[in-house]
Amino acid sequence: MVELTNEPADRPVGAPTVALAVAKRAVAVIAVLIAMLANSIASPQSASAEDLLDGQRVDRFVTDYLARHGLPGGSVAVVKDGATMHSAGYGSSGDQRIDPDTPLAVGSVSKTVTAFAVLQLVDDAMFALDDPVVSHLPEFAVDDPRAGAITVRQLLSHTSGLPNPAIVPPADTIAETVDRLGDWQLASDPGTKYLYSNANYWTASRLVEVVSGTAFETYVRDHVFVPLGHARQSDGDHDRGRRPGP
Repeated sequence: MVELTNEPADRPVGAPTVALAVAKRAVAVIAVLIAMLANSIASPQSASAEDLLDGQRVDRFVTDYLARHGLPGGSVAVVKDGATMHSAGYGSSGDQRIDPDTPLAVGSVSKTVTAFAVLQLVDDAMFALDDPVVSHLPEFAVDDPRAGAITVRQLLSHTSGLPNPAIVPPADTIAETVDRLGDWQLASDPGTKYLYSNANYWTASRLVEVVSGTAFETYVRDHVFVPLGHARQSDGDHDRGRRPGP
């Protein structure tokens, strides 16, 4: 029998992964990745992995998780070796009932996609990780003389010194999000401290656009999602709730 846990744990090679996307509020959705303790599935057994997985137990775990954290709904997929073993939707997001195919915003999990796109361009020798951002993105202007030293690597590692204010002016495009940084000042010297900031990844996504000459949403669709066999995706809003789902 497979035991599920929401505590960090080492996951055996070949064990299934549970991806759980949950609606945190009516208008804000986050994604949570949960590792399964699945030694029985990872080890040779006479029964198939599908037989060993108790779908009803997965459903109970997810339902309890949502209730425990006060979440209105979510969706889950259990995947092993590229095959979906179990998928289901629970509750609702706003007035929409959630099923396994309901589009849900993944929030900051999308930062991994942005980083992947940046590293693709590094592999293509379009720029280097330790290049100053301004050398490839002249529009990157922060009201702080230290900003010229910020590197691409520092954007990805949240060590640029860019702050993360709770309230920022609205923007409709990635270019506008970067333009909002014009009157900001750094919280620390670049490369000296870790400080999580969404502005790092706004800037990184704009860097992808400018260097590739392609809209960010188009780039990640064509170079990340389609090659992975996943064509259903939509670029996230830079301001929550501005754009409806696909």
